[in-house]
Amino acid sequence: MAIRKGVELSLDEIEAAYTAIGTSLAMPESFYVDIERFAGRLHGLRVLDVGCGNGRLMSRLASQAPSELCGIEISHGRVRMARKTVGDRAHFVRGNAETLPFDSGSFDRVFLTEVVEHIVSPENCLLESRRVLNAEGRLILTFPNLSSYFPLYLLAGHVRSPRLLRILVPDDHPSRSRQPIDGCYRFQEMRSLLKKSGFRIVQTEGSQFFPYIYELPKLGRFFRARRGFIDQVSRSVFSVRLAYNVLLACELS
Repeated sequence: MAIRKGVELSLDEIEAAYTAIGTSLAMPESFYVDIERFAGRLHGLRVLDVGCGNGRLMSRLASQAPSELCGIEISHGRVRMARKTVGDRAHFVRGNAETLPFDSGSFDRVFLTEVVEHIVSPENCLLESRRVLNAEGRLILTFPNLSSYFPLYLLAGHVRSPRLLRILVPDDHPSRSRQPIDGCYRFQEMRSLLKKSGFRIVQTEGSQFFPYIYELPKLGRFFRARRGFIDQVSRSVFSVRLAYNVLLACELS
């Protein structure tokens, strides 16, 4: 079962918390570059970014000239940040990922990047994403993969040292996360959730294999300085289950 926190919060409480966090939630630029490459050609397509955050991914997607680009966020503050980042190249809506305010079959691509683990009901979010996709559409989903920390994460409940926890579990783990709602999914759990929601995985990719190594003082610096090369080699050798950042392309089943 996925490890989760914050699911008891109301939508107003979640919105207020994300507005307070502001611009501090962001992935490295290389992450957005990888997603754009992984997603493929978007020219002329109708694209929705669910949980668009500060708009950095959408800014990259806009450069491909989709026929429609829309982002949705639960926080008014983050919608304003995304508008500032992307400008008039996209349309933004303040709303809930579990009840998307769009007609069925409205989009060719739906992006859920590091979002599902921050939703009260991931099942409803995925079902809504499926609903707004057309029959030939694709879901592009990324999530932090707890399986990449196996078996270390099993020790997390017995450790109180923040320094040691950085090695045992990712920062999305409830014992470390500063987000109002967060969770950790193992690869098999995410695959089962997608299947239950009517998706089939057609393409996978991973990065940051064996992520706990990056938290070690000397070895971590060595790996971070060579991360691109290490990821390239790891993809050809290891299963995506061992990667922390997992990218999935899904079609309707």
